[in-house]
Amino acid sequence: MADNLVLGRGKVSFAKFAPGTLVRAASERYFGNTTVFNLTSEANNLDHYSSEEGLRTKDASVTLEVNRTGTLTTDNNSSKNVADFLLADLSTLTIGSATAVAESFVDVKAGEFLQLGISTARPAGTRKVTNVVVEKGVATLVAGTDYRVDLALARIELIAGGAVVDGDDIDVTFDQTATTVEQIISSTNGAIEGALRFISYNAKGAQRDYYMPYVKLTPNGEYALKGEDWQAMSFNIEVLKLGDLASIYCNGRPV
Repeated sequence: MADNLVLGRGKVSFAKFAPGTLVRAASERYFGNTTVFNLTSEANNLDHYSSEEGLRTKDASVTLEVNRTGTLTTDNNSSKNVADFLLADLSTLTIGSATAVAESFVDVKAGEFLQLGISTARPAGTRKVTNVVVEKGVATLVAGTDYRVDLALARIELIAGGAVVDGDDIDVTFDQTATTVEQIISSTNGAIEGALRFISYNAKGAQRDYYMPYVKLTPNGEYALKGEDWQAMSFNIEVLKLGDLASIYCNGRPV
């Protein structure tokens, strides 16, 4: 009995299907460190009972269906993992350089913030600006006294007690630095589909590797953007059948 004890460890990789197909990618993406990887198998049976005499007794049972599911938790906060958790698209936003960009802000409030570069193309605003000038009417405001600016985030704080009061209109000019920004945008994507592989590196026990040709991944639970522990995200796994292939292959190591 002791020889069959297993202390499980391993690595998970995933080959996503091409959009609208059941054709997996040629290469498999490593999920990164997975703190949890579980499989659950449940069978639903149709039972038959004999009622010919006395106490009903079961005399037959037929398995109608088997459901194979699982859960996966990773603390690898890669952009691709975050995009999958949010059922979102990962892309790169290119921002071109520009000089003397002018923006106006109406009815501002002291002590609050202004985000530069908000547009239809960039709803969240821009990044990396220089040469910021803030004006109230014909007066040029003083950095550090009337406002603070975060050039990397392109955000302006209107300092309470400075020259800006509630209801003022503010004009800002700045130079835009050319840059590229990684962007994850939520979409109408459903479950993430593909092939899943688990390669065991058990601390103790026989090594068995699992391959599932067709799984659906869906987000499971909260993703703590702030807290006292490492950020982690969890996924539900639904194991499905792909054509004539088995749902799960579990292989030992060559001897």
